[in-house]
Amino acid sequence: MKTTLSLICLLSGWTVVLIFLCSILKRKLAQIEERVGPYMFSCLYLNKPIDASKRKFQKDWLVWVDKKEVPEVGYTSIAVDPAISEKDDACETAITQVFHHIDESKRPHMYWMRDMHGHYNPFETGNQHAWMAEQVLGRSIS
Repeated sequence: MKTTLSLICLLSGWTVVLIFLCSILKRKLAQIEERVGPYMFSCLYLNKPIDASKRKFQKDWLVWVDKKEVPEVGYTSIAVDPAISEKDDACETAITQVFHHIDESKRPHMYWMRDMHGHYNPFETGNQHAWMAEQVLGRSIS
């Protein structure tokens, strides 16, 4: 039995994120899950980044710092969690900018830099995503 799976390929620099579909045998998915572990498999292939029993954020996980304290070395990612419906009571599309840094002891740190959310159609979602990328780059990308 085959399963259709969305995979994301991140290209270096500020190039494009390619999204494509492929078919992978279920036993191959089981091999991948065994290799990377259930948590990472859930993050990468099931779009469920946190175990269901641990989905609440805890206040002590978050540390507020002044923007001047954010390191200069690292990279920025922009993520989009689209919500198709524009109904007032529906979920909203969320777009976030996160700065990633690895310290001297090889510990990863993530800094939530900005976010936006709303009932956007696909065109508006693309425009908002492009606007955020322009803010990060400090220049127009169009």
